[in-house]
Amino acid sequence: MREMWRVKWWRVGVALLICFAAFWLASFVFGEWLEWKATREFLQEHHHLDSVPVPVPDKTIAQLNGERLEQFEFSLRVPWKGIKRRNDAKTVSTVLFSDGESLLFFDPSTVINSTKTLQGAAKTRQQADAIRRVFGTRALSSNYDLMAAEMAASSSQMKWWSWPREN
Repeated sequence: MREMWRVKWWRVGVALLICFAAFWLASFVFGEWLEWKATREFLQEHHHLDSVPVPVPDKTIAQLNGERLEQFEFSLRVPWKGIKRRNDAKTVSTVLFSDGESLLFFDPSTVINSTKTLQGAAKTRQQADAIRRVFGTRALSSNYDLMAAEMAASSSQMKWWSWPREN
C-alpha cells in the first residue's frame, strides 16, 4: 500500500510567513519609491523650491537712510522710505512701502515655539531620541537653529532607499 502524503504544518506556516514578509517589504520599498519619485517630479517643475540660502558675497554695511519701524518688541531701520500702508492687528503687523517692498512683524509672544512643541510631543524616551535623530540636537536648541536646518535642506539629500526618519 502506498504511503499517504503528509502535511508538515510548521513548514506551511514558515512559507506563509516568508510570503507575507516579502509582500510587506516589497510594498514598503514601492511606497517609498513612489513618494521619492513624486517629490522629484514636483521639484523639477518648481525649481524655486529647491533653492538653498548662500552667504552674501558683499559684507559691507549699507547706510540705512529710510524709515525707522517699531512694532511689538522690534525696532529697526529699513532702507526704504515712504510708508504707503500699514495694517496693525493683534498678532501681526504689515508695512507696505511705496516702492513695493513689504514687511511682516509677528508678535513673538504669540508665535509657537516649534522646538518645545517637538520635544513635548515625545511621550517616551524612544520618541525623544527619534526626534533628535531626525532634526539633530543643534537644530532643536532654538527656533532659529530649527529654521536654519530646514532652510539648508535640499531635495538632493532625499534618497528613496532611506528610512523615512532619514529623509
